Amino acid sequence: MTFHCEGGEVTRWRLDRQLLSDGCRGPAGEGDVRVEPTADQGRGAGVRIELFGMPGPAGRSHGVLHIAAADVTAFLATAHEVVPPGAEQICLDELVAACLGDSESPFGEHAA
Repeated sequence: MTFHCEGGEVTRWRLDRQLLSDGCRGPAGEGDVRVEPTADQGRGAGVRIELFGMPGPAGRSHGVLHIAAADVTAFLATAHEVVPPGAEQICLDELVAACLGDSESPFGEHAA
């Protein structure tokens, strides 16, 4: 997930299926990405995704997303149909770039 902020700052986060799945059942994640189930009044079960960015002159960027739990569950079911758990491929070039701190890596600096 990528956000373009004021002043040209770009903030990237990586959300994987396991983090979303864990976050549907209880608090999950640490660092810049955290996911937890919620019970919104009158709206049913939800999932709260909290994203933290890098500190900057105006402070640390921060965003919170609230998504219906049924939508997250449906997304995960579809994702698992398309790519079964354990069948994911890893591009070694991207992994090495992420480990070396390459800001152009799709994993970015905010990998979960």
